[in-house]
Amino acid sequence: MNGYTFLLLGILRLFLLIAALVLLAKAKLLPLYLYLTIAEFIGPALKVDHRLVYYGIAAFLLLLPAAYWSLRFYRHRQEEKAALGALLATAKPLYGPGGYYSRPPASAREEQETEE
Repeated sequence: MNGYTFLLLGILRLFLLIAALVLLAKAKLLPLYLYLTIAEFIGPALKVDHRLVYYGIAAFLLLLPAAYWSLRFYRHRQEEKAALGALLATAKPLYGPGGYYSRPPASAREEQETEE
């Protein structure tokens, strides 16, 4: 493998690593990834000696994004319902007095005029 290929592969790996970290950050999963990575390389004894603490912290870091996204979805649904309520409150009716179709169709008007 020559120097240019090695350099291009290194740049590609760096780009993929940065892209993965950005996606994890946007999904709010970056703290979990960093914790699992640090616990694996720096403190592997934590996994063996304190399993409850290790998995408890991992579960907590997994529940944080789940709570964030569920709260965000709930707020989105609330905004949708509020917008729908505002639209229905200000909408002009199609039929009835003052509606878009308060006048009968042209064929019905002609029949009414001929009857009179």
